[in-house]
Amino acid sequence: MLSRLTVLQVHIIGAVMAIIVAGGLFFFLIKPVNETIQKDEDNYNSTKSTADTLPEVKSKLKKAKLEQAKITAQWATYQSKFIPTINFETTGLAPRIRTLRDVFWQWPDRFGQSLTQFIQHQPGITLLTPITIPAEGSDPNSINMNLISYSFPIQVEATDFNALMQHINRWNDIRKLGIPVIQSVPSISGMSPHILCNYTVTLYILPKGTPPPIDPRLASGAGARGFGMGGPMGMMGGPGFMSGGMMGAPMGMGSAPPGAMAEPGMGSGGVIP
Repeated sequence: MLSRLTVLQVHIIGAVMAIIVAGGLFFFLIKPVNETIQKDEDNYNSTKSTADTLPEVKSKLKKAKLEQAKITAQWATYQSKFIPTINFETTGLAPRIRTLRDVFWQWPDRFGQSLTQFIQHQPGITLLTPITIPAEGSDPNSINMNLISYSFPIQVEATDFNALMQHINRWNDIRKLGIPVIQSVPSISGMSPHILCNYTVTLYILPKGTPPPIDPRLASGAGARGFGMGGPMGMMGGPGFMSGGMMGAPMGMGSAPPGAMAEPGMGSGGVIP
């Protein structure tokens, strides 16, 4: 049969076989290689696009770190100026209850006295309303010891408008009593020398130390009563519970120079260092 094939037929068969072989090479060798090359090119372009932004990203990171350092330094200044040192109880028996006893039941009265002294120290300003900060309840687990805040209304009488403006600005000069925030727009009435001003102030305290953890042994609402401490401010079980001294004038206030405001004691250590 092969002898009957003409030269033309042989060439045609050879061409067909070449096409089949070429197709096989394309589908089984060339195409996968081309796909791999295309994939590698896509990966390269994607990586290159990311790499091209690297200098910009590094610049932003450097700027962010500088901003972080600046903010950290500013906060350290504010913390040193505004935040009192709280002597948290962290060891021994029932540290959260002892923190409630030695800090949160004792300092509100001292805070009120220190704030009163701060306001009345300015000439031309008369404080018309007593500053009272209630003590915490008997459940130490209900107190947010990581962020402490006290809000209270202020009513003053100023001899003139300049004295009133100075009074408002002086909140920036308060020391170791918390970060002051005037919550309401001051209401002003009257005329010199009897200008009345009413507003509300909140003091925010972010303690430097670590407060004692929640005590799971205390049932909700039971609080410190189970430990023989009946309640805040003069309702404690007895003198043995008062490691910071009896309530009276804030410790250290009597030794302050004339016109100065000493820092209230906050914990069993007496006056804050």
